[in-house]
Amino acid sequence: MPMSFEFLFLGPEHSYAATLTKTNSTRVPLEPARIAFYGVPDSFCKWYGAFVERNHAYDVRGHDFLSYGGQYTSKNSKISLGSLTPLVSQSNTFEEVRKLQLFALAEEQKTDKKANLRVSYGPASGSFFADSFVPTGLKRYRWANLPADLENAIQEELCVNGYKSTKTNINNVAINAVNGWVVQSKGGKKYQSGGELPLELINALAEGAKNGVAINRLFFNHQHPTEYVLLFENGKVYARLHRDFEKPLKTLVQEWAKGNGLERRLEFKFYVSCLCTKKYQEQQNAAYYNRRGVFQIRRGKAEIATQYLREAQHLDQRNGEIRRNYAMALVRMRSILNDRHLEDYLTRLGDPSEGPEGPAPPVATEPNADFRIQYIMMLRTIRTVQGLQIDHQQYQSEWSIRTAVMGAPRNDTNGPHEVESESRSPLSPVVSIELP
Repeated sequence: MPMSFEFLFLGPEHSYAATLTKTNSTRVPLEPARIAFYGVPDSFCKWYGAFVERNHAYDVRGHDFLSYGGQYTSKNSKISLGSLTPLVSQSNTFEEVRKLQLFALAEEQKTDKKANLRVSYGPASGSFFADSFVPTGLKRYRWANLPADLENAIQEELCVNGYKSTKTNINNVAINAVNGWVVQSKGGKKYQSGGELPLELINALAEGAKNGVAINRLFFNHQHPTEYVLLFENGKVYARLHRDFEKPLKTLVQEWAKGNGLERRLEFKFYVSCLCTKKYQEQQNAAYYNRRGVFQIRRGKAEIATQYLREAQHLDQRNGEIRRNYAMALVRMRSILNDRHLEDYLTRLGDPSEGPEGPAPPVATEPNADFRIQYIMMLRTIRTVQGLQIDHQQYQSEWSIRTAVMGAPRNDTNGPHEVESESRSPLSPVVSIELP
């Protein structure tokens, strides 16, 4: 039985999840997946680890641990390839890009089911390539804001083959943060590349073409200029990732090769994308989650914003800006939930008769208990940091017991609809490779 290798890039600062699953010919899992994580929150590791014990997730792509999408099959699945269920998180991901959201809605109207798209993302604002591939779907591609040379390559492919329900289709588009790209079709036997790519990757693709070898799996980090993972059908594997992930990746790749009869032919070539420390990565991830949280606040998604900012604060607890944004997200969540237990607690908190320590916290065994705990912890944090020097007077006024209790959020609901980036690159030579 085949061994299926999957790789998830879940952020710009070296956040990965790699899985290896034994499946049948229709990708139904036959046993729990082997999995390795790096740089992602513990909450995601726990959830995703449990998910792939009973499901095979593949073609999973997205921005981070809260914004991703893909397909999966379950152990008891009797459905055929192409009629699969999307991962639950991708509805939120689709909504972040207006044109992608409209494409998803069009498929839902046609199929009367939740949209099931295969999506690749690029570095620019609203950049994506989507495939409505299911038999009952739209059977078409949709893309926006791609590099000009990549769009030309896609147009040329469609002019020749159109959209067909065969392996002649475009089956993968990979884009990095500096608009380097690879387009695969014919089940990986044909591939074109362009833009800025690592030299060893360019050479690997050229060598694969020379030897008539198809691509098995290719993954790019669309938020990083050089990170990728490439597996060829002949057992050659190339990767450029953080140095600390070399050993976990090599272990999975060796099992992949053994399970597919490629053990003796395996060649594993690893290149280092970063030597940075764990502490540095945590600070960078905290800054990224903070930006994502503010983005979600502006979209009116207070619950998602709270999850981003909670993780940001966990990673960088002394960052005043993150604490402030996390407080504002919680305040907005409070106005949405209107939890009577919390409101009663906050009312009594301002009552002098309750004493200097305040009332006992509300019980944590009912709905919204986790939110209550977060909110009360925020109040305690505010009391703790009142004596610290804060850079801006604005922060001091917002970070007050009165603000948190009264629930006065910032008035910034009209924000951007799409993730922003200033990454651009000019036209570059296109390399087209097609195997016999």
